[in-house]
Amino acid sequence: MSENELNLDLTGNKKYLFIVSTYYHLLYSLIVIDKLKIINKAIILLRYVPESIRNLAEQLKDKGYNVVEWGEPFKKNIIGKIKYLFSVYQDRVFIKKIKKENPNSELVLMNFAWNARHVYYCAKVYFELCDIVYFFEEGVNSFSNYTGNKLYMTIKKVIGDKFDFYTEEKLKNIFVTLPEKYPIELQIKMVKVRLLDLWETIDFATRNNILTLFVSEKLLKELKNSSFAGIVYTQPLSEDGFISEKEKVQLYRELCKYYSKYGSLLLKPHPRDTTTYEIEDVKVIDRLWPSEIIQFIGIKFHFAIGICTSAVNGTDADIRVNLNDNYLNDRKIEWIPLEDLNG
Repeated sequence: MSENELNLDLTGNKKYLFIVSTYYHLLYSLIVIDKLKIINKAIILLRYVPESIRNLAEQLKDKGYNVVEWGEPFKKNIIGKIKYLFSVYQDRVFIKKIKKENPNSELVLMNFAWNARHVYYCAKVYFELCDIVYFFEEGVNSFSNYTGNKLYMTIKKVIGDKFDFYTEEKLKNIFVTLPEKYPIELQIKMVKVRLLDLWETIDFATRNNILTLFVSEKLLKELKNSSFAGIVYTQPLSEDGFISEKEKVQLYRELCKYYSKYGSLLLKPHPRDTTTYEIEDVKVIDRLWPSEIIQFIGIKFHFAIGICTSAVNGTDADIRVNLNDNYLNDRKIEWIPLEDLNG
């Protein structure tokens, strides 16, 4: 395990393939591309992304990025799941096309689709066919994004997720915020990197270009001039099938009601949380941009709170409350008084 900035080998003739499925992937990719100054060598693949992300494609192209759109998002029904399983064959055709178009280049995979136990099915073909691989975390708490449930792991193995990825020579580094939280066998390839640190190394004009892709100038100004005591981050708990929509709405209503006694609240829905929240005396902001932007624009809070979310850890707050890292497995929740916590 080492601690450093991004230490990629940039020598030789390489093409860097960023697989983007979420706003967070896109934000992290843009920061890495500009940090390493590889805009002419990078391919941003918008893979099966929702229309809201696809709408950014032309803006990205206008800014000089090489953007490729690939596939429509899958519906969350049996037909969608079947299409997902067969998408790997389409991905194989796609990546072979990329390699054919760049016969003299090593293809470098910049991958977000993994967790502490396996590479996700959607990324395994890219892992197998690329020459060099780097992993980036999907959030500060990515170490908790897996379950030890034997049935779950068996199903993943049958489907085709890759479990022995860390033994592959082609996997050069894994960039995460908290390497000590991961299994020991992964730590030898881990590099401790905070996204905020990377952000602060790129110039002001580039930062502004990236920010305005996600947030309007008007909202940026409004947020910078606001003063909220706390921020609440939601998770797509019903969208991902952990609880019902009704239960999710009630959960966050109760959370806001309890913590509003400590001051005014700002609520930031997760980008995949499709609920339209209407909670008395709580300002709700756009769900479609990554929570990391809150930190990037320099908003300070007394407290940040959420349920099983890494967003609180990246917030500039005196008190950060992540209510139960294991909520996705045990569905247990208890409100913790701020008086019981140290800032």
